[in-house]
Amino acid sequence: MPLITLLERQAAVFDGGDVWESSEQSCEIMLQHLASARHMAQNADSYSSTAQRLLQGFQPDEEMSEIFKTEFQMRLLWGSKGAQVNQNERYEKFSQILTALSRKLEPPPVKQVEQLTI
Repeated sequence: MPLITLLERQAAVFDGGDVWESSEQSCEIMLQHLASARHMAQNADSYSSTAQRLLQGFQPDEEMSEIFKTEFQMRLLWGSKGAQVNQNERYEKFSQILTALSRKLEPPPVKQVEQLTI
């Protein structure tokens, strides 16, 4: 949920509470992010081949792909009342949706059978 928290921050609030907002460390952090991005770009072929191998035979669920669309995310995060709804209520709703998706997508728990000793 950190992304939601960042999106809801007031643009005019500069409390200096976050490490990336410090002018002493902001350049160093930016350089580390750029180095990480360069590393990701250099290894893109490896990531692509690994993904192809792991997703071989995967059939996407069109119904579930709806959750990746911008319109769905806007309805999910802001709803019909938008940002007027209490932040805690939005977080609770978001948590419930993630739990429901997790229950639908994750494999059911395996029941362990007690081993009989002979």
